[in-house]
Amino acid sequence: MSFLKSIFKNYPYLTLFSLFLFLFFLIFNVFSWTIPQDNPPNSNLPAPLNVSSQEQTKEGNLNINGLLRLGRFTSHPTGTNGALYYNTTDNKFYGYSNNSWQELGGGFWTLSNDNIYNTNTGNVGIGTTSPTEKLEVSGNIKLSGATPTYRITNVASPLNDSDVATKGYVDAGSVAYIVTTRIKGGYNNTYPYVPAACENNYPTPYCPEGWNVVDSWTYYYPFMNTNAPSTGTFHWYCVRQTLCKKQ
Repeated sequence: MSFLKSIFKNYPYLTLFSLFLFLFFLIFNVFSWTIPQDNPPNSNLPAPLNVSSQEQTKEGNLNINGLLRLGRFTSHPTGTNGALYYNTTDNKFYGYSNNSWQELGGGFWTLSNDNIYNTNTGNVGIGTTSPTEKLEVSGNIKLSGATPTYRITNVASPLNDSDVATKGYVDAGSVAYIVTTRIKGGYNNTYPYVPAACENNYPTPYCPEGWNVVDSWTYYYPFMNTNAPSTGTFHWYCVRQTLCKKQ
């Protein structure tokens, strides 16, 4: 230490000049450093990732043994394809794809026990990109099971010819229908007179369960030769038709 003091005392200007040169070369080397252009082993390491607010690039894979916290915004920021962020307003992740922000993960459907639901206010399409109803299927719909016990319930009354009709609508609309019954009559009867086999042998009026008889009438016709001559021998059908109405 006394040696340094002696030099500074005897050669003060030389000592100051030497100190100046040392500081000059130190500062020059610090500010002349440039970002590396080559990867190892070319003795030129890439710039490390840091806390700078400027955009930085990492070539190759990035392995993180911990949590990754994405950028958080209250609304969509300016994006580029491939960008990700977390929206703190609706608490959802978004990715920028095809020049627009898209919700990521299970955002379209929410799981609740064994159920999933969607609060989307628009429409859902299967086989179509432009559904016009809450659910539109471009194709057949099949209800499968061991027995045909599955139903589509809570259906409104139809308005158009292509609408599904409920059982209640069908029953209410079916005010009446005709039931036809017949038996074979006798033969050796003279045409065109009433065959004796049909006079007292017509079927009784019939309506299925849940329907009432409104009216009935009878007729007959030959079933061997419909172009019968004025006389001859024939077999006959004895027919009764019954008008039925829903109870």
